[in-house]
Amino acid sequence: WSGLLINSRNLEVQGDYSRYLNDHLSSTLTVNWQRNPGRKLKRKLRAYMRPKCHPIFFDATINSPATIKLNIYQAFLLCAMKFHCYVRELSTWCNLHPKTCLSSIEGSLRYMHKLMKRRIFKIKSTVLLVSKQEVQWLGLTAYIRVLNRKKSRHKELLNLLRPKLKPFSRSGGSPELQYAVDDS
Repeated sequence: WSGLLINSRNLEVQGDYSRYLNDHLSSTLTVNWQRNPGRKLKRKLRAYMRPKCHPIFFDATINSPATIKLNIYQAFLLCAMKFHCYVRELSTWCNLHPKTCLSSIEGSLRYMHKLMKRRIFKIKSTVLLVSKQEVQWLGLTAYIRVLNRKKSRHKELLNLLRPKLKPFSRSGGSPELQYAVDDS
């Protein structure tokens, strides 16, 4: 298992998430509830994003704009699922305030964009074809989609997340973004 899916027709590269099919996602987590769990959650979300920010996923010489956005969305979906599992496990010892969770999520959105820019800049052979607003829209959409499946647990957080998506309503109209979030 290399962690990559390579399309044999056009050689575009995507992340391979099949290793998560047979195990519960929470078995991949270490939950730390001692001394400032909110700050640790923020660090964990960044750590979840780091391996999914490899430049090969965002390189415009390899991938189309639609595939680049799909890669970003899938990385955020996995991060959102891990977020849910982490918060659920953490609730055994303490409950984080929804605003703390929101701050951690927003931090992961900013971190993803900064890390993508930094890593693409280092390889110097391509440019980043995704705006900060598009990354934020993809991330918010992924978190809302995942947390909607557990509405009763995340009701307050969802009420804080949904308004954050409104300023990006124009961003969500592009065909590449719609392709990325399409369930089919």
